Order: sequence, then structure tokens, then C-alpha cells
Amino acid sequence: MKPMLEKDTNEVQKEIEKLEKKMSQIGFWDDKIEAQETIKKLSLLKNEILGLEKYDKGEAILSILSGAGGDDAEDFSAMLLRMYLKYISKKKWEVKLLHENKNDNGGYRNISIEVIGKMFMVHLRMSRGFIV
Repeated sequence: MKPMLEKDTNEVQKEIEKLEKKMSQIGFWDDKIEAQETIKKLSLLKNEILGLEKYDKGEAILSILSGAGGDDAEDFSAMLLRMYLKYISKKKWEVKLLHENKNDNGGYRNISIEVIGKMFMVHLRMSRGFIV
């Protein structure tokens, strides 16, 4: 999604106000299909102002894969998991363990968790990559 300019934001805000005014009118629900389309458009515009993308509001699966590096990489995966779990706990999100493959030293070859909480992806969108 492209970053919005201030002018774009003002135009989007005016469109939001126009749609909200339309929704408050008597007879708004007389045409249910048009009403639903209006609500969907309003939701998309509000997400655009917030900079949200399609899947940002839902749950997410977080996977940590150690790759090459042996015990050190697997230990680092365990440290990384603890960091994420502390952050998830602080935000009061829910976690479900989906899969884990531990080594004998308490590290992880790979692990996957499901994070259930509002806007998890917005907070961690840029948290990806490789550590060498």
C-alpha cells in the first residue's frame, strides 16, 4: 500500500464523513445490497487512513526456523521465541503452539505459534529476515 499524502488523507476523510452521513439517514437499509456496499467501502477507507492492509486485523502464524548454524542458531531461536512471547504477553494477545522441533539443549530447530490478537501484523510487519 502506498503512503498517503496529507491531501489524499483529507479527501479520504471527506469521503468517510459523506458515507457516515448517508448511513445515518432514514431508509439507509431499504436497499440492503447498497447498504452493505457502503459499509464495506467505509471500512476500506478507514483502513486506508490507518495504513492497514488486507490481513492486518486478523490472527497470524509466527514461525522461527533456525537454518544452518547448529546449536548456536537453535539457541538463538529459543531466545527469539522468548522475546516474541514476552511482547505478545505484554499486549495481552493469545498464543497457541502449532508445532515445535526442539534440540537436546533447549533450543529450537523450528517452531510455529498462532498469535490471536487485534492488529498483530501491524505491530510486527517488519520483523523478518535473516541473522548471520
